[in-house]
Amino acid sequence: MRDFVAATTPSDYRWTPPNRRYIASGLYLPSVERRGLGEIVIAVDTSGSIGKLELEQFAGEISAISEEAQPEAIHVVYCDAAVQSSQEFRASEPVRLEPKGGGGTDFRHAFDWVAENDVAPVCLIYLTDLCCDSFPDAPQYPVLWVTDSRRTAPFGETVRIGLE
Repeated sequence: MRDFVAATTPSDYRWTPPNRRYIASGLYLPSVERRGLGEIVIAVDTSGSIGKLELEQFAGEISAISEEAQPEAIHVVYCDAAVQSSQEFRASEPVRLEPKGGGGTDFRHAFDWVAENDVAPVCLIYLTDLCCDSFPDAPQYPVLWVTDSRRTAPFGETVRIGLE
């Protein structure tokens, strides 16, 4: 998941300072300059098939993203068969989740929320068990599906996490 978020971070090469890893070898190569990460949308599946253990794991993943990537903003969208609520966390603001839901599952509504709220995310991360077949068309931004199941989403990248 870290690699996925890092890949969305704008970066460029610069000569000042040079890359310190190669100076000892007598090579002066450019270093990588990473600029701030824009807005991230994290959709949290709050359907009835998601339990307390999964929600706690999801909260830990969101906190880790906030601390490590320090995006401009994280929009957390709680979605089951519809968007139940959303929260916004700014850079360096503590993440305290307030999930709502418990019904069926429909993945399309979280993507609709992005369009309806004029959010231009650098990526969308969907934390889910993938127990649903209602997928939207693939959006223009990168999508990462984080799941504890063996299923694979029809678009984007799917990674598996183990519940702790």
